[in-house]
Amino acid sequence: MNTNHIQDVKEHILDQLDDRVGLDQMGQDLPNELLNTGYFSSSTSHAKKWLGDCLWTAISDIHEYEDFHFGERYTDTSDPMKVVNMWVLIKGEEILYNCSHLTTNSDRYLTKYTLQLIAAEVKAA
Repeated sequence: MNTNHIQDVKEHILDQLDDRVGLDQMGQDLPNELLNTGYFSSSTSHAKKWLGDCLWTAISDIHEYEDFHFGERYTDTSDPMKVVNMWVLIKGEEILYNCSHLTTNSDRYLTKYTLQLIAAEVKAA
């Protein structure tokens, strides 16, 4: 994943935090709400263009993630949209799990202030 991809994932997260996605929800649910309830890419042409020459890196990351978390593979890696959306989920989780305000509030309901603190950490990542 290159720096443009990381920046795009960060912007995707920040746009949703600005829209108050996750407000009044448990901190532990925030990554799912931000990264798994909607789509980063909703067209095959956008997915292919966005992936560029990172397709094989994305597939490798997805296989490693699914093998570790699920013990088997679920993502249809022949579909560029599914590859992009899963890769964004994985990289977005990496960004979010490095936010101390998220990890320390995983068992609490998130407030507007907490979302702002998490957003500041995402920007700085």
